[in-house]
Amino acid sequence: MAEANATNETNCLELGAFGCVDPHLERYAIWYWGIHGYLSLIICAFGITTNALNIIILTRGAMRTPINCILTAIAICDLLTMCSYIPFASHFYIECGLEATPKKYSYGWSTYMAVHSNISSTTHATSLWLAVFMAILRYVYLRTKKCCNIKQTSVICVFISVSWCSMMVPHYTLTGVSPVRATAWTV
Repeated sequence: MAEANATNETNCLELGAFGCVDPHLERYAIWYWGIHGYLSLIICAFGITTNALNIIILTRGAMRTPINCILTAIAICDLLTMCSYIPFASHFYIECGLEATPKKYSYGWSTYMAVHSNISSTTHATSLWLAVFMAILRYVYLRTKKCCNIKQTSVICVFISVSWCSMMVPHYTLTGVSPVRATAWTV
């Protein structure tokens, strides 16, 4: 055990921005941090545009099928996830950078981070459960050649969304921000 600690101490003489890690991984993490915010904004802009187009196209009369109803619900979830991520990425990755500062972690931005965490985990999980529902619907159709109608599919999509929001209530209540008074800014 003493040898492992000695080896660990010699490999990690000083802590970097991400703690004690391999120096090559540390350099990569710092490099990626510099471009992540910008890449995220590009991906989110593309994703918001394409999901909005999906919603517009899949809700047209000729395109209304049970599977397209589920795909529309998934597009709505993904759209909300990306809309929530744009301010987060802009502030935490582009505007403030890697350093922990009072501006970066102000009460308002810390509250936004908590809200964003809840929104993204809820919409992402809902999207996954909608994909499971779609797989079940397709499996049942392949086995029986029977399928839900649009109204039944819509009700189940809403049920999945409301159910997942209800299951996330403990997470919502535990996620919070408390103001902290400190004489010096340390993280």
